[in-house]
Parts: sequence; C-alpha cells; structure tokens
Amino acid sequence: MECNESFQVAELVRDFESILGSSENDHQSQEEKRLSQDEVSRYARWACLHFLESEGCLDSKESQWHEVSTTSVQMKQAWQFLRKWREWADYLRNGMPIQYLIGSTEFYGRRFEVGPGVLIPRTETEQLVDLCVQFYKASSTSPKRFLEIGAGSGCISLSLCLELEYDEAWVTEMSDNALKWFYQNQKAHSVERLNLLKTSESEVFPGQCPTHLDLVISNPPYLDTTDEIDPNVVNYEPHEALFAKSSPNYFYHKIAASADQFLHRDGLILLEVPHQRASAIAALFQVKDYECLLLKDLTGRDRFLVASHNKTSLGWFRIQAQSSVSLGDSHGSA
Repeated sequence: MECNESFQVAELVRDFESILGSSENDHQSQEEKRLSQDEVSRYARWACLHFLESEGCLDSKESQWHEVSTTSVQMKQAWQFLRKWREWADYLRNGMPIQYLIGSTEFYGRRFEVGPGVLIPRTETEQLVDLCVQFYKASSTSPKRFLEIGAGSGCISLSLCLELEYDEAWVTEMSDNALKWFYQNQKAHSVERLNLLKTSESEVFPGQCPTHLDLVISNPPYLDTTDEIDPNVVNYEPHEALFAKSSPNYFYHKIAASADQFLHRDGLILLEVPHQRASAIAALFQVKDYECLLLKDLTGRDRFLVASHNKTSLGWFRIQAQSSVSLGDSHGSA
C-alpha cells in the first residue's frame, strides 16, 4: 500500500462491522453479548462519526451520516481508527453503552457528554423536552421561571434554556458523579443562567427552592426491581438514577405533595412516568386537585404526565393527545 492511500468512510464502517460482528473472536466468552446486525451497523456508524470528529475531519459536529459516508481519510488515520475500535469491540459485546465509550450522546439535536455515573438520556426524554418546547412555542409564551428536578447530564434543562426564552432557571441534583457531567455540558453549551440546587433524596424541593415557578419538569428515578429491565442498563448505569430507594413512585409522591408551594396557580408540571404505573401516578396529583393528562410516547404507551390547577393550561396537550401527533419529529437530529 502507498502511504498516501486513502479510504472512504463507508469502507471503514464495513471493516468495523466485520470486527464487531465477527464470531471468530478468540477472546469472546460465553457471557459476552451477541449483537444484532442493527446494533452492529448503528455502532459502526456512530463510531466513525466520533472518530472523524475527533480527527477534525468533519466540518460540523451536527453532520448527518449521508453527508460523511463518502468522506476520505488517510491510511494512517484509518489504521488508528480500526486499532482503537478493535480494542473497544469487546466492551460493546459485553454490553457497555457505546455512549460511555465515546463519551457523548446526541440529544435533541445537540451533543451532550456522558460517562459512568450519569444516566444516558433516552428517546422518551427527548419527547418530554419536545412536548415542553412545542407547547410554549405554540402558545407564544415561555416559562419565565422553571425548575428541573434531577439534572443528571443536564440534557433536559440545558435544551430548554437553548430552545426557549426564559428569565431564571434552576436544577436540582443529589449525585456528585452526575454533577461532573452536568457542569461539563453547561460549559460546553455556554448556558450561564441556570442555577444548581444541591439536594438529597429526602429533600426533593430543597429549602432554597424558588417560588412562583411557571414549570416544574422531571424524569425522576422510577424503575421498580420487578420491572423488565435490560441487564446492561442495570450493569452499567447509575442505580440512583434508575431506582428510588423506598418505592418506584417515591419522587412522584414528593412532587405531588409539595409542588403547590413553589408553582404559581397557572404553573405546569411535566413528568416522564413509567407506563405500568402512569394511572396510579396521575391519581397522586388528582387528589391534590390537579387537572391531569397522560400522553403517549412513540410506542403508544402512557409516558408523560401533564398537571396543572388551571384546566385551560392543558388545552394544547389535549389536542396533541387526540390528534396522535408524532412528538419528537419537530426538532433536528444529529
């Protein structure tokens, strides 16, 4: 081979797919996960995009795959890529999230840094953000003061800060490990008007929590140990972000019991909820005289709870529920 020989990215993907999908691996144990062809292809493309970005081969971090698949890289760079991903292939077969390996994930059209100690945001949480963004844009208003309970990587609150006009915003977080990632993302996205309130599991609304909020939004820990959960999620992602210590509905109980003290009368509560317990969680708010509405995710399951003391505040959400609008399609994807 000539030293100046180059390869198209599509060729690198095929090579990496061969590495990742190969069954002829001397180091593969019986416990290692066999990846589906879809997973192999998805991981290979994601790996290539990450590599090209780190090598400065992409004009934009938001590049789409079809725009870069014909990009050419030099042989030296190709060897670096394949050597690195041959090492990482075993981690992927063992179930480690690719987001932890490359150190980032895509969320609502932006890149967020993630790693061990912080929850990897899911598509459902993108839909939660999209519900919120589209509601305020459709009503030509904005949440002047809002609070996110449980910041994690910051993907929810930072996305709202970047998408909507607002005056003041706060987030709570109890995990020091998650806070590391939150601060990195806050700096990366240059969001300054977002204040952190350190809290604990027993204090969902901390003592210094602001009042007269327009919005309280959260994707709290809600899994039950009896739920069907991907073993790789349990093995790698932080349990404090997955499970509430006392009961799966713990945080919803706390929010329903205390939110009145911090919301103004027309304020909204917008939550991601487990579909298995969605109706029971809605009942927690109904006994506190909230008007409630459950909306479905893209799989058709009850996933989002909207609550307010002002019935008219739910009008837009009722229209979405009735029209079965596919949420999540209105923002750019990376």
